[in-house]
Amino acid sequence: MLKTPTVTDVFALCDQQDSPCVSVYLPFEATPGGRKAARIALKNAVDAARTTLPTETTHLADQLQILGESAVEYAHGRGLALFVSSKWSLSFNVYTSWPERVEVGKRFTVLPLLRAVGAQPRYYVLAVSPNHVQLHEGDAYDLTPIRGQIPHSLSDALGEERFLPHLGRHSAAGNAPVYHGHGDRKEQQSQLRRFMRAVEDGVWQELRQADAPLILACVERNAALFREVCRYPGLVSRCVPGNADHMTLARLHEATWPVVEELLTTREAAWREEASEALGTGRGTAVWSKIGAALRDGRLGALLLPTDRRCWGRIDPVSGAVTVEGHPGPDSVELGEALAQTALRQGADVVVLPPDAWPAEAPVVGLMRWDATPDAPDDGGTSVHASRALDRALDESFPASDPPGTY
Repeated sequence: MLKTPTVTDVFALCDQQDSPCVSVYLPFEATPGGRKAARIALKNAVDAARTTLPTETTHLADQLQILGESAVEYAHGRGLALFVSSKWSLSFNVYTSWPERVEVGKRFTVLPLLRAVGAQPRYYVLAVSPNHVQLHEGDAYDLTPIRGQIPHSLSDALGEERFLPHLGRHSAAGNAPVYHGHGDRKEQQSQLRRFMRAVEDGVWQELRQADAPLILACVERNAALFREVCRYPGLVSRCVPGNADHMTLARLHEATWPVVEELLTTREAAWREEASEALGTGRGTAVWSKIGAALRDGRLGALLLPTDRRCWGRIDPVSGAVTVEGHPGPDSVELGEALAQTALRQGADVVVLPPDAWPAEAPVVGLMRWDATPDAPDDGGTSVHASRALDRALDESFPASDPPGTY
């Protein structure tokens, strides 16, 4: 199975300077006909790369052919990304589709890959009941159980003998206790709260350095109790309702991935709203040269780029001045690609949006770190990084007060 790309992979590709670099993007379908079409597209990409590469480096086309054949054989997503240089040979499988594209240049082309990373994020699922607790890590394709220090059940969390007087049980295979709701309701609620605190502590220890969404899969009562004690900021207010004890990984993934897709749609809408607001207040700009100046001065908080447009030009390596050109020339670069890589190195957000989430007719949008006009000098004003408004929009879309288990 091919690797799914991460932001770390994008950073590594950005840092690669072993020219020439070959970047290939191919659409893909995991069917016999899809693999046949991908092999034809791969052959065309190899021929195009061989034609473009300097004579002394045409062996990279052969390297690309070998890498691509293996990728087509084992891919299972909707798109393939191949990267080859004298020191690198990487292939990725992505959930999103894209048109065929072959680039040979001084650096790898990473914008399509960055868009794919944003469209297929990692996420976590906590399936929890008194009888079974399991934390999973997932992506667009599947879920993988995490083996951590999280209690596996109520008895594992607090000790069987402390619960039997208040919770009914019967024995399952292997004499493992299976709990059900008999006994004093107040005592039962107290014990469930202690159980959830133990589970939450294990989840917190496992995920405290993470920032991916966490989705609950459980009955509404357990979801409400877990939310009361949860410290993890990425907990999604909407859960998969019902007992997940007997759900297969495939079924659990099928139930949770739509929640992630809804989060992605909300996030894109939030970026669009933030960009429109910033352009109206002067905290954003749609002018390439002003974005270049903001990058030069370290004032750019976020760079937004469309998936369906490309703009060519030149960037002065000393002053950072940007000159827009109508078509690619011998010394020109794709401005979005070049500025995105610089922005990533500076710690700015880089967001690639589809046409239906793109604000108005702007060719590009830059959001400033400081509450000032894009071409004004820094006067030590208050920082208003773009992601703050994004966080507010996400909070409004997924309020903590949403009833557990509702969509």
